[in-house]
Amino acid sequence: MRRYKIPAVLVVSISLLFCVFSARANFVDNNLHSNVAIVSAVTIVETNAVSFGNLSVGSPGGGDAGLVLTPAGGRTSFNGASTTITPLSGGYGNGIYSVAQAGTYQISGAESSSNIYVQFVQTLGVPIDSSNPVTLTGPAGADEFLVDAFTFNKDGTDGTGDYLVADSSGNATLKVGATLHTKAGAVSYPDGAYRGVFGIVASY
Repeated sequence: MRRYKIPAVLVVSISLLFCVFSARANFVDNNLHSNVAIVSAVTIVETNAVSFGNLSVGSPGGGDAGLVLTPAGGRTSFNGASTTITPLSGGYGNGIYSVAQAGTYQISGAESSSNIYVQFVQTLGVPIDSSNPVTLTGPAGADEFLVDAFTFNKDGTDGTGDYLVADSSGNATLKVGATLHTKAGAVSYPDGAYRGVFGIVASY
């Protein structure tokens, strides 16, 4: 098995983000009376998990460094005051296979040609943002990575939010990216897999 190392950096780490899902049907407000119309159950099936791939972290703790993964699967790193992140080629790192890829999720059960609104939440249903990021934990003694700024291949935005347009059968393919951050004050990112969990809420 091959390991990827770059001179003058501390470690090679592998970030993987695995996902769980939730979904809800339409909410209807009719003549000032609240009603819930259960139209159909929206389902979301994971094809590929969000994966930041292999990367190296140099001088952790000196500032906020990170990596942006786009819904198209591209990666762009940014560095802090002294902390650096360098994306590495896909392959084996510490015996663990990791290739950078956007998450891919198949949505079904929506109404034909409807707008499917997508929101990213923590497992308790709290929307993910910079104040409420997803935490990625790694090997024993490792510091955590934080993930926020989830994005997807939206077809449009309206007063309800960002959405995908379902096809005539009520299906859509969701491509998901996000931004990975080193944690302020972190001192150690040893080789290994770093994992976390988030939720997707789909409504139409």
